[in-house]
Amino acid sequence: MAHIRPKIVAHRGSSGHTPENTLVAIQRAIDEQADMVEIDVQLTADEEVVLFHDRTLERVLAKKEAISSYSLDQLMKFDVGLWKGTGFRGLRIPTLAEALYCTRGHSMVVEIKSRETWELLASRVLDIIEQSKGIGKGYISVRNIETLQWFREHTGLKVGLMQKQRSPAELFSLIDTHGLDLVQIRSENFRAAEYERLAEYGIETFVYWGDTPQEWEYFTAQGLTGILTNYPGEMRSHFKMIERKEYEGSYPRT
Repeated sequence: MAHIRPKIVAHRGSSGHTPENTLVAIQRAIDEQADMVEIDVQLTADEEVVLFHDRTLERVLAKKEAISSYSLDQLMKFDVGLWKGTGFRGLRIPTLAEALYCTRGHSMVVEIKSRETWELLASRVLDIIEQSKGIGKGYISVRNIETLQWFREHTGLKVGLMQKQRSPAELFSLIDTHGLDLVQIRSENFRAAEYERLAEYGIETFVYWGDTPQEWEYFTAQGLTGILTNYPGEMRSHFKMIERKEYEGSYPRT
């Protein structure tokens, strides 16, 4: 039985080839025809919203201080491209406003990273989205029910709950209790029977993450809505190859 192709969600942009959460990574993902681009957002010390995944700068810049301890002006002085290769020298941490301006309404997944100051971050993110061209058919990705409920009360945007370290049973309980209509699961936490139960809910389900043809085909067979991947271009090419083979196989040779 043929399955509907899941949406290709570029994880932190085309992060397998370019520095994650940069404008270069986002633009490459769009050029590679990703259906959605996922980004992570945090607050600076002066309450600006910037794109960055980790709590600290250690992995990218060997600095142990938290992103939230720097002002935007201070962060702009850092090169966040060089760690990925000399060809990316000079890349800066972008603001959410810059990213949404560049994406021109392309579908985006905006992950709310902050825990302690999540309400302030949520409010700032919503203001920026409303002042921009929006996030298309994307969604806000959150870690906890409190943040999800806040967005439900303040906007009509789609909001999805990340599974994080919750067990499938805990996630199913939250779906039942709060009427969730979009979740983002961790692939390593799910077995075949649990995918079947998830499918019974009939809600939008995105999986984190898949980077190989075997994973892409497996998640497609589970009927998932979308797959987060670090290689959106390769994933797009793989599905095009399958579609071409299916098309060729549907006609007898003469």
